[in-house]
Amino acid sequence: MVHWYHMLSKKTLRFLLLTTLECLLLLLYRMAGSQSTTYEYLLINLALAWIPVAFSTLFVWLTSPKRIQRKSSIALCFFFWLIFFPNSPYLVTDIVHLQPQNGTILWFDVLLLESFSISGFFLTFVSLFQIQKVFTKWIGRTNTIYVSVALLYITSVGVSIGRFWRLNSWDVANPLRVLRVVSMNIASPEKILEILSFSTFFFFLLITIYMFLAVLEDKKSLS
Repeated sequence: MVHWYHMLSKKTLRFLLLTTLECLLLLLYRMAGSQSTTYEYLLINLALAWIPVAFSTLFVWLTSPKRIQRKSSIALCFFFWLIFFPNSPYLVTDIVHLQPQNGTILWFDVLLLESFSISGFFLTFVSLFQIQKVFTKWIGRTNTIYVSVALLYITSVGVSIGRFWRLNSWDVANPLRVLRVVSMNIASPEKILEILSFSTFFFFLLITIYMFLAVLEDKKSLS
């Protein structure tokens, strides 16, 4: 029997678990030291950030040559991965909650939020590269890069919608709420401009990291 975690290398899985543990320890220390639950929402956001990795790992497993799966199962897995994927880079935007508080040390809160942000980046690109690996086999390396770039922009839009319009991945199960929220916001040019502006600049951030990792991978393959 092939377990899901075999789709991730042991080194990668161990690294992700260690970074997650570091975040949890920092948060627990902060909560214990300040007797405050100000940042407890980070626990939920971090858990949500792991969901895309679970779906991308399942996607790799379903598309394994040793398995024969219905295309509908593969497509459904990819759909849910795409829906939940923005949760990983969404952690980066939690920095907006940083503010001085009585009895707390500001630099520690900066370190805490940045640790969660970096973990979000790690989870984002590990998950994306799993998907990319499968697509490379299907459509080739160049076409897959185009797909990855498009996915990063779609994800940036998803992050901005989550941050500004407060729509969540699980709202896909409540289309009436989605339509209501979208109809309320789409009539405002200011809110549309805010979404487009944030999505574009956030995309630049993601694509810069993506290109940097691609350069590292090319250097590794050439060495």
